[in-house]
Amino acid sequence: SLDKTTGLNKWGGGSVQPAEGDGTTDNPYKVYTADEFRYAMENKKSLILMKDIDLGRQNWIPINFASGTEEIIIDGKGHTVYNLYVTGAGSASANGAGLGFISYVDNPNFHMNNIKFRFAEVRGTGGNYNYAVAIAYFKRGHMDNVGVEDSLVKGNNFSAGLVTGWDSGYNAVDASGNRTNTEGTTINHCHTTRVYTYGASCIGNFAAPLRGCYITNSYAVDGVTVSTGGHSGGFVSCPGYNYVENCFCNITMYGYNQTAVFSGVSHYTNKYVNCFASGVVEGVREVGGFVGQGAGESYSNPSYYENCYSTTMVGMQSNAQNMGGFVGNDTNFLHFNNCYAAGEVGTLTTDPKTATNVGGFGGSIGSVCTNCFYDKQTTAMAERVVGGRDTYTGVTGYQTKEILGTKQEDGSVSLPAGYTDDTWLAHEGMYPQLNVFSDDRELAKNFLEEDRDIVKAYSAASVCTALLYPSNSADYTDENYDTVRSIRYLFPFTNDELVSDNSFEVSWEADDLKCQIEGMTNLPIISLKSDTYAVKSLAPGVGWVTVKVKYYPNPKDKSKYTVGTRRLRLVPTTTLSVATAAGVDSTIWVIPEGAKPLDDEYRKYDHRDDVNFCLGDALQLSSGKIQKEAYPKTEEGEAFSNVALNTVGGFVNVIIEKKNKDKWEEITLTEEKKEL
Repeated sequence: SLDKTTGLNKWGGGSVQPAEGDGTTDNPYKVYTADEFRYAMENKKSLILMKDIDLGRQNWIPINFASGTEEIIIDGKGHTVYNLYVTGAGSASANGAGLGFISYVDNPNFHMNNIKFRFAEVRGTGGNYNYAVAIAYFKRGHMDNVGVEDSLVKGNNFSAGLVTGWDSGYNAVDASGNRTNTEGTTINHCHTTRVYTYGASCIGNFAAPLRGCYITNSYAVDGVTVSTGGHSGGFVSCPGYNYVENCFCNITMYGYNQTAVFSGVSHYTNKYVNCFASGVVEGVREVGGFVGQGAGESYSNPSYYENCYSTTMVGMQSNAQNMGGFVGNDTNFLHFNNCYAAGEVGTLTTDPKTATNVGGFGGSIGSVCTNCFYDKQTTAMAERVVGGRDTYTGVTGYQTKEILGTKQEDGSVSLPAGYTDDTWLAHEGMYPQLNVFSDDRELAKNFLEEDRDIVKAYSAASVCTALLYPSNSADYTDENYDTVRSIRYLFPFTNDELVSDNSFEVSWEADDLKCQIEGMTNLPIISLKSDTYAVKSLAPGVGWVTVKVKYYPNPKDKSKYTVGTRRLRLVPTTTLSVATAAGVDSTIWVIPEGAKPLDDEYRKYDHRDDVNFCLGDALQLSSGKIQKEAYPKTEEGEAFSNVALNTVGGFVNVIIEKKNKDKWEEITLTEEKKEL
């Protein structure tokens, strides 16, 4: 549905030798037209793009660079190739020439740099393996600053937005996770944005199966990946002997088994350093926020995760087996150091008290964990650290406020224990961010100038969160805390006041969803205040909110900004219903015995017949058995004082006020007033 018109001359399928250059690295072809582009590529010569190119959706025959050592440089000079269209069969083997702009590269002196593909479509009609926009099978070579945007890849197995390259025979790490400097390929400063990939097994958004690759300073955002089989992940589907550093992924991932937003399954040994995942992942088994499955089958080697986190929402539609906020399933092969999880885990029917293979940090795991944690409230898994266990060595569960940045007396902002400011950045009201994505000095060292704003915006969005009770109160503690699937109190989100940084503008939007409980169908599930974006009312149901973080590189110029986003699901199970009197929002809800009293501003209520008290949990909500009771009425009038609630239990205390000019004044409850 995108408008793919460019105003450029469209390729007609021809091939013309460029007038400038001879195709060597010392004197590359200077390419001005699509015909010249085709000539340089099909003759496998070095080139420099001098203008943007529109390939006009003419069927592009993939270029097979085969094996060689001659130096070849494809330099886009920052230009974009529009409307690439490739259709046909993929490879019959996992390491054969596939379907894409380039079908095969095995050359240590091959370089593709500074080029972007937009509106590309790769559509397989047969074959079994290797479908990608840029390079369908990448065995040896180098990519730097290659992007794929607003594009589609539909293949069979091994499909991705940027590249695939399994079974290369090269290793970027040894069995201890150390770099070997013997990698076959390097990928640096690359990205996929709004890319949609579809296939059977081993499907990725950024990369499908890769072996022996050193991947740095790259990302995948705002895309969707669908795998009808397994071994699939958003950033790299199923890596082997790769070293991945300073990379992140925020997409929607649908898989079957062994799936996650960052990496589906870890083959052989891999090392991940300073990476994060945020988005949504769904699957049937072995589902994790960051990684779905540890090593298995014939690939049993350890993999290592250092300074990584996931705020991915995991498995909200399927009662997946072996499901966790960071990792789904592992049999003693994965090592986690300074890693955390803070995204919702499970469906409405997932019970954290009885879950045998679902947990806040991990599903069914035997991993080695050091100084890791998870958010008990936003994962909704409460005390359940990993499946079947409320304790696990090396992983601690915290309430949200215990791990958010908190301003200290000396003006500094705290980090969780063991997390140091040489790697992590603390912002008030946010989870810890990695310096490499958030500190200007680190960004300048690692990311290209054109990518720094989007990196910073998505990093900030990934760590914004809901401050559920009692994390909404700095001086109140309660072990009977709310979670995203059991909400009793109104609460704020990360906002501008908490962040206190005029480079950012944090806003939230609630989806327009209404309560489905009989008698309450006109009530929005979530309503937000327009100024602070704090929640002003809730009704039982499944609600969604989106955080939008604007990052201003120059805070004085509000016309230039980049937006990062993150989605959250919230499931209120107790009525916090809004009524309105003279334009003033008023609230009524159930307070469990011993819980914190309401603030005065929430103790007003303008009675309406369609407001009900509800009390229950997500399990009761999903089955339609949530407890409900209407505000009691009698033929003689309202029973105003200490109204008993027979279904829920407890009492309603009523105060009547009237507005006198701009002030509300309490009225004594006389018999006459009650009768009125």
